[in-house]
Amino acid sequence: MGNEQSTEEKFKNKPRYSVHISTDKETYKPGETLYCRAVVLDCFTHKPVPKTGFGGGYPICKITNSKEEEIFNQNLRNTIETSVLSFKWKIPESQNGGEYKIEMYFRNGCGVPKFERTFTIRKFTSKRFKTALNFKRKGYAAGENVKAQLKVERTEGGIPDQAIVTCTARLDEKKIYHKSNLKIDQDGILEIAFQLPEKILVGVGSLNCVITEGGSTETTSKTLPVVLKKMDLNLYPEGGQLINGIKCGVYVEARNLITGDPADFQAILIEKKIGQQNEIKKLLKTTKESEKEKEKEKETEKDKEMEKIVKGVEFETLHEGRGRFEFIPQENYEYYLKPIKPQGLDLIKLPESKANGVSMRLKTPEKENPFGEQISLTVSANIPTKGVYTVGLFKKEEEIMSQDIEFTKGGFRDERDILFDPKKYDGVLRITIFEKMNTNLLPICERLVFVQPKSQLHFNIDTERKNYSPGDQVTITIKSLLKEIGVEKKEISHPSYVCVTVTDDSVYQMKEKRNRAPRLPEMYFLENEVQELKDPRAYLNLDLVNSVSADQEDRDIEQGKEIEPSMKIDLLLGTQGWRKFVYYKPRNKYNQLVKKSDKDRLQRLFNVEWQIYEDETDSEGGEESDESSSGLSFSDVDCSRSGSGSGSDSDSSSCSDSASSASDDKLKKEIPSISETDDEELDITKKETIMKKELDENEIKLMEDSDEDEDFSSDKEEKEEMKRPRKIKSLEAVRVYAHEKRSNWNVEKRIDFTNTLYFSSLIEINQQINEQSKELGTSISFDLNDEVTSFRVFVDGFDSEGHLGCSQSFVFNSQKPFYIEPKLPTEITGGDQMMIPITIVNSLDRNLKQVLIKGTVQGSGLMIDEKNQTFKTQMEPEQRIGHVFTMKSQSCKKETNSITILGKSINPNLQDRIKRTLLVKPPGFPYEIRSSGILQENSETESFQLQMHQTIIKNTIKTNICVYPSPSSNITESLKALIRQPYGCFEQTSNTVYPMVMAIIYMKKQQKNVKLSEKDEKFMETAYKHLEKGYKKLVGYESSKGGFEWFGEDPAHEALTAMGIMEFSDMSKIWDQVDTKMFKRTTDWILSRRDEENGGFLRNSRSLDSFGRAPKHTTDAYIVWALTKAGIGYSELERQFEKLETDSKTKYKDDSYYLAMAGLALFNVGFIDRSKYYAEQLIDFLDKKTGEVKRSMSSITNSQGSNLSVETTSVAMLLWLEHNMVEPVIMTNKFIHSKNNNGRFGSTQATVLALMALIKYDEIMTKIEKEGQINLILNDKIIQTKEIVQGEKNAIYFDDISESLEKLLIEKKFESFLKIQMINGCTLPFSCFIESKVTKTLSDPEKCNIVFDSKLNVGKNNQIKEGEGTEIKVNLKNKLQEKGLGMVVAIIGLPAGLQPRYKKLLELKKTNVISHFELFGAREVVFYWRCMAPNQEIDFTFDVIAEFPGIYYGTSSRAYVYYDDENKFWNEPFNIEIIPKIKY
Repeated sequence: MGNEQSTEEKFKNKPRYSVHISTDKETYKPGETLYCRAVVLDCFTHKPVPKTGFGGGYPICKITNSKEEEIFNQNLRNTIETSVLSFKWKIPESQNGGEYKIEMYFRNGCGVPKFERTFTIRKFTSKRFKTALNFKRKGYAAGENVKAQLKVERTEGGIPDQAIVTCTARLDEKKIYHKSNLKIDQDGILEIAFQLPEKILVGVGSLNCVITEGGSTETTSKTLPVVLKKMDLNLYPEGGQLINGIKCGVYVEARNLITGDPADFQAILIEKKIGQQNEIKKLLKTTKESEKEKEKEKETEKDKEMEKIVKGVEFETLHEGRGRFEFIPQENYEYYLKPIKPQGLDLIKLPESKANGVSMRLKTPEKENPFGEQISLTVSANIPTKGVYTVGLFKKEEEIMSQDIEFTKGGFRDERDILFDPKKYDGVLRITIFEKMNTNLLPICERLVFVQPKSQLHFNIDTERKNYSPGDQVTITIKSLLKEIGVEKKEISHPSYVCVTVTDDSVYQMKEKRNRAPRLPEMYFLENEVQELKDPRAYLNLDLVNSVSADQEDRDIEQGKEIEPSMKIDLLLGTQGWRKFVYYKPRNKYNQLVKKSDKDRLQRLFNVEWQIYEDETDSEGGEESDESSSGLSFSDVDCSRSGSGSGSDSDSSSCSDSASSASDDKLKKEIPSISETDDEELDITKKETIMKKELDENEIKLMEDSDEDEDFSSDKEEKEEMKRPRKIKSLEAVRVYAHEKRSNWNVEKRIDFTNTLYFSSLIEINQQINEQSKELGTSISFDLNDEVTSFRVFVDGFDSEGHLGCSQSFVFNSQKPFYIEPKLPTEITGGDQMMIPITIVNSLDRNLKQVLIKGTVQGSGLMIDEKNQTFKTQMEPEQRIGHVFTMKSQSCKKETNSITILGKSINPNLQDRIKRTLLVKPPGFPYEIRSSGILQENSETESFQLQMHQTIIKNTIKTNICVYPSPSSNITESLKALIRQPYGCFEQTSNTVYPMVMAIIYMKKQQKNVKLSEKDEKFMETAYKHLEKGYKKLVGYESSKGGFEWFGEDPAHEALTAMGIMEFSDMSKIWDQVDTKMFKRTTDWILSRRDEENGGFLRNSRSLDSFGRAPKHTTDAYIVWALTKAGIGYSELERQFEKLETDSKTKYKDDSYYLAMAGLALFNVGFIDRSKYYAEQLIDFLDKKTGEVKRSMSSITNSQGSNLSVETTSVAMLLWLEHNMVEPVIMTNKFIHSKNNNGRFGSTQATVLALMALIKYDEIMTKIEKEGQINLILNDKIIQTKEIVQGEKNAIYFDDISESLEKLLIEKKFESFLKIQMINGCTLPFSCFIESKVTKTLSDPEKCNIVFDSKLNVGKNNQIKEGEGTEIKVNLKNKLQEKGLGMVVAIIGLPAGLQPRYKKLLELKKTNVISHFELFGAREVVFYWRCMAPNQEIDFTFDVIAEFPGIYYGTSSRAYVYYDDENKFWNEPFNIEIIPKIKY
């Protein structure tokens, strides 16, 4: 084709690889090890990376959470082995639960884009059943009959025939269906049916199935797929548009508005004449208001009369809410899908058809395209004049073949059949129709098609036996075979490379089938070609005999009939893979003109790493570079997807996700249509220029080609001296992990429950299995853990010739003839009463006459009921029975406790012992006593009264009394306090990282005068580690259009960006890894936001709802201060300074925070005298008794109360320090220290500003120059003494005094005096923090700006049966009528017996009910909202399951504004009694 070039010409010497990431499993507990591998393959040939490597690049892996916080980043250079990368990551015990993402990319320009894989971290207990609950349809309306199927299998294998099931459906917080004593059949299946109510208000509900067998009770649940009047529906015309008079195909994808999941429906196609529709609307406009209701009714009736069914067009979704239909649009008609099932849905308008154009459709889209066979295509035209068109077949951007079509006559409809030979190519191919315009080609129509690969690898798996016992060694044999697809030939033995994983099948089955990760063939052929790949096993019909798709558990039957994989893949490509006019032209660089938000998606699509650039030679038709390299350009900026949705108006042509009509309008602007251009010559360059002009300037960024770092430090020599060189750490590869049982293993004691037993990054198969066999294969061995369960074996592989394959599912069992299985939570509250069900299993075919079960506890927090501590029974053959241990708990100093269950029979070989750990957390609400200040040499003793509340709970007191010899010790405590808080955005992460930067700067300066101690060196080493991690998190929040934002979204936030620039500038002084290009583009962006007309800075509307919603004048002052502190000069901000000085002397002359910011900014740019004016003015705002600087209107975080006082006083102190004004400095220093609360000085921003001031203060203060001692005195008795050593810098801690305070409580001495006395020594700050728990909250809810309420829906008696589900209703309201709030946090504490339904939490985030969520520990669900508008109310529910029987109390739920975390709105803890499902 004219302008097309071969791949060799376009990407000469550029590798084209795709990366395919897999993990050993998809759900992890904190503390477990994640194993990961990535197979790197050529994107055209499927072949592995050659021995020459990645062209000089090296791989980097990072892991981020759902808020894009980076928590792991490593170089994988040393892990490369035959095209496979691998690593392992030990998940910290303290890691919060939630969704996480692995990202892999390559450095040094090797051209490989970034690839991703998600996984989950959360605490969970082992399941005794593997379950699958599926609805027969993915959409039901009010009054319809719901049908579902439950499939159950025991975890260790076997069908629980006749197991009892109780089914309950809840909708809008009410029970609508309940049926007990249902039974699982011999195939492990239960059919469920019930009717929805005739009227549905909200449509939020779930179906819960409680399965009981012997002593085992477990629940599986799923959200009800209720569809109300509307769906999120997208329509994708085949090829891009509908043309009048031409048969057109339309792909449809429907989503449930409540859950975001696929929705099924059936519909007919109706047509309405446009003229009649307009007449009715005109009549309605001229009607009086009083008659409008009647006219609306008439309109509805006439509307129905106009509806005409298009014959022969009946539509239904077939898979994942997707379907397809064909029809011929006619002129002057509008077309609608009219849903007939579910009933009551609104009409869905199709995109408007065009009078003229060219379209195409596959002749048999539902049939597969075998390798080497021709693709049959029909091209149809309805054009006003004759025209010549080129139809091309492409693999990515490479042309496979093309044909010219000439329509010789205009003004009538014509069709042409075309046959394409895909030649050697397979996978997803693109067909594009171009209109020939002189020597140039204009793309006008496009679709995708899938061609089956010629051959695939098969891997046959076998074990020595099907059933094993815990601790056994297992040997697995893997045979490698090659089979030509679709040909009835015997498989032949074939060499290959395989990746093997063996993991617990019950954990694998925790993920719903459609949400599981794809295997290697699906990853390679499909994942990068589509927007979202769900239900990945449904598409590739590589071999129905031996592929994953053929497994019974993976068979997909939609609406009672089996859908062919070829049909599913066509629907997938027609919707999720649909994209418009992706084409290329030669360029002088490997650069692409695209939105940054689309960059990652499109990089994976074309398997090439791009940069985004702003300018281009020949943008106006100038000379092109002679270089043969070229890139891709996109005529439609939103080229990943385009569709038409139902939107808010069913008869509107707009859509919910890039409507086709909207896309067509955009296309008119970006690439003129035939009618717009007429016969004018329009070359590709000109059309591309048009597109560039339509782009928003913020959607294009300049990323410079130069690798030279730019220095932005004000003092380069000092910067170089202070920089600490850092080497990128490279991980070692995980070649093979094979589980080994512990050296002292015995059959009676079960403590090892490791999920993954084997993981290999790569095994080469090139030898015979044994001398007798000619088949090629290998064998692997490992030891089983102590779990009674089943294990699944996964084998994925490739060969040097480009063949891919994976094994069919293979499962083997680990069983014991006699075993016990307790069911208990991992964490409880002191005072809980547990009922621990014990399942006792006799798998033998004979009686067990004497069976003894005994429970014992370790730890002071648990007390077992002696009456049922021992249980004796007899058991019949293959019998399962249950018993329950009742146990109480109490608060204790040591939270970690454990329980051991022993089961044995008279036969010494039939014994089992299992140990589980349990955390006992204290109940109640937090109660704190704190004091801080400054100790003076030989001065009066600092003393304060301890008013201990009468309701303090025993064993809950903890103390932290500390003296700070230097700011570094203060920073250490502050970091501990900051890390204890929820942090998950740019500002919060910054406020944790910035103190570390300040600490390192401070210690580097100290290092010039005195050698650092060993402790200081260790602190520096730790600080740099945290700095590296923190920096990686921070840069992850860069917005695609420039600047930084809370969660890295668009638009960026100006004040946050300025704060980042200030922080990165300071960071660069002591660390050489700050990206100078990032710093420059961020600085350029913030300067582009200057408001030169009015002074100050522009603010995006969304930014007004972030960072505390500070007033504009405060935000402008903060930005100017931050930028000048980072080294930006007066000349860049002249207009802003003019506005700042004018307003600070007129409108805001009484705002102390504003005056301090103005003075600091002027000082930063060298205007010392003008700065001193503000320093002197601030004296009038100083309270000389307390040291507080008062009368500030607001701060950048819009803080109130104590936080505002600390922030204002800190910036005033900084200004006075710059001018050496000693007297106010000493006063404010005392005030700031008085606000020290266990290392924190208030909110995160208050703490950071306070630390800035204290470090600056320390630079002019004397250090410890003489020795002394500090006495701690309780009620006039010295209880501890600490020595002061000359030159000491580390914090001086007193031992915990909680035992002394507990004794006072027992003696009912609630009022005591605690004194700290300095003998000799020197002036030092101190803090005292005493925390405990009380039975009632002492917090005043009136001080909190939100109202918070959380309710557990269990009725007045607070009872629920084991296994049943219910809801927690959450309500928050902004009390402020005219003022919005920044980030809001709600923490819901659950009783230990309840577990949140994780899928429901994902649905809340997916549908934007919440911004983010996390799981703290085992029992706290944390919800985040970016902001709350004035008077806004948030109301939602989430599901919980009654998992563990007993009486339980939750932790206290609370909500608060992040920047006002001292004022929380507390709710009483939930309490619940969970009644055992069966009586023991």
